Amino acid sequence: MLDLAGLGGDPDQWLTLWWAARQFDGAALVITGQERPYRTRAQTACHIIRDVGRIGVVLVAGAPAPKGTPSRWIPTGVGHGQETELPVSTTAWRKFAQILPDYGRRVHWVCAGPLTNLARVLDADESASAGLGLASRCALTLVCERDRADPYLGVDPGAARSVLRRVRDVTVVDPSTLPEEICLTDTSVVGHRLSESELPGTPELRGHVRRWRELEGPDAPLRLATPAALAAAIGLGTTHSRIAVRVDEAGRLVSDPGGRSARLARVEVGALLGTLATALTPAPAPECASFERRKP
Repeated sequence: MLDLAGLGGDPDQWLTLWWAARQFDGAALVITGQERPYRTRAQTACHIIRDVGRIGVVLVAGAPAPKGTPSRWIPTGVGHGQETELPVSTTAWRKFAQILPDYGRRVHWVCAGPLTNLARVLDADESASAGLGLASRCALTLVCERDRADPYLGVDPGAARSVLRRVRDVTVVDPSTLPEEICLTDTSVVGHRLSESELPGTPELRGHVRRWRELEGPDAPLRLATPAALAAAIGLGTTHSRIAVRVDEAGRLVSDPGGRSARLARVEVGALLGTLATALTPAPAPECASFERRKP
């Protein structure tokens, strides 16, 4: 499950959705921010998913973003005018009721946004007669700056505290393991592969990165926080320790011996970049076997 409040802003969320749609059959639901008119982010997500040929992925235009949510938007030129059935926040939990039985006992919720959507789904689940048991099945993974104000948790700290209190399994990606200077430039390993790739969906991703650089500057750093969260959720190139955390009044995730226990994931950046570069590389065509004609 991908909860992408900023899709269409920083390119790391676009890259994550493309990577998940292309590589992982288990990507079952994508929730996007709804603060923009006409469900623009959700329609963009629909375009990305369809472009890589995935079917069966449920898209939900999530709860209206709380006031103060970062709402950067870079016009994408994709997704507009598409007729897409996208149920909104109050029916999101019904989609979970439909798809959860098909995905075993564990559900990975990778969040790059406020925890408003997950809090509402948990509320609906607890009042549902069937009882999804989502709180006990959900493994939440998020990236945030520990002991610093977080641009997402801080806009709805009540939802963050509610979720952390109820969800059994929480992983926090250690932000110190994400270098500041990872850039999707042509000189980086991922940027180089992206600049040459013609895989489905990569021309649009490349165009989005270009427009982002035009606005932010050619040397603007891009931390691959959302791909790192997905990598941590699936156990790709990460090591773990334990930490006790809580959300304080300012919306900061702070270390606190009296807080809830969480897994602290340290991402091996080299492994993550290598995996992304491989995903951007077309599979080689199979070699044709050669046969020598036997002499009679």
